[in-house]
Amino acid sequence: MGFGLQKWIYSQKPRKAFSKDRKPIGNTIQNHETKGAFNDDTIHLIGRLKEKHTETEKRRIRILNKYSGMLKAILISFAGLILLLGAINFGLNKESQEKAQVARQKMINKRIKKEEQRAFNLVLEYGQNHLRNKEYELAIKEFEQLTINNPDNITAKEALANALYFACIEKNIECDRALKIYDELKQIAIKEQYIQNVAAIYIHNGDFEEADIELNKLKNK
Repeated sequence: MGFGLQKWIYSQKPRKAFSKDRKPIGNTIQNHETKGAFNDDTIHLIGRLKEKHTETEKRRIRILNKYSGMLKAILISFAGLILLLGAINFGLNKESQEKAQVARQKMINKRIKKEEQRAFNLVLEYGQNHLRNKEYELAIKEFEQLTINNPDNITAKEALANALYFACIEKNIECDRALKIYDELKQIAIKEQYIQNVAAIYIHNGDFEEADIELNKLKNK
């Protein structure tokens, strides 16, 4: 019973394994058609994807170029603004530095004048102390130093003239020099004290005529 049902199996001709004549399972024509259709669709899809990718890439490049130009313009404007602010700041700094330099120089000059005046007063005091002590030669040296350092200072020249006057009257020295300094002082201003001292020197020297001339100046004043 079982062998009768399987008779068709034994009626088949023998075939080699992996023979080229071995028929594949399923419909061969249908398989080839399906394979061919799949390949065409794939190629078409790949083409569409490439076109889409190319278009997207072109759009991306256009956007990048657009924003790149805008960015360059912004950067150029920003750089120009920085340069402008730098120039303004440089100008302000330069002006501020110049003003500060002028103010600093004024302060230095003021301090120098203050120190010079302090030194002048100190030397003048030394000379006057010598004069009070009748140390006329020492007083003359102090006042000479003042006139050398301050040639246009009237106080220094007057102090020197007075020291020379007392040296002339009391020690009979420096009389001619005293007259010369008083003449220089009279070129600046005519003071009664100058005329009296000059007349006293002439009297001390025995030149009464010149003394009268000087004293007459007081009468005519």
